[in-house]
Amino acid sequence: MVGQLPPRCTREIGARSGEMTSLSALGNDYDSLGQFQRAIDYHQQDLEIAREIGNRQWEGTSLGGLGQAYNSLGQYQKAIEYHQQALDITTWKVRQNSLMNCQRRSLLN
Repeated sequence: MVGQLPPRCTREIGARSGEMTSLSALGNDYDSLGQFQRAIDYHQQDLEIAREIGNRQWEGTSLGGLGQAYNSLGQYQKAIEYHQQALDITTWKVRQNSLMNCQRRSLLN
């Protein structure tokens, strides 16, 4: 999809991706420091960017980070909800990749 966008848009998506990566790293750092609410704030921000630019893989990563932070807070039901969403995205991605591989094999035969 990115290859179909004007160069200005691809640069903007690249900048947003860098911002998303930094926010996620900060979330992980605050989680490691035991500052779980701050970790949640950063992971929520990187999730918003992932959704904004349509990066499903990073969306799953962000949801996993949120799940981990809520788990650390002892909010296990909320952690499960975020981890389930992350799993759903991962499962979707695996199915997409399997379908593409199957189509490629069919074209080669």
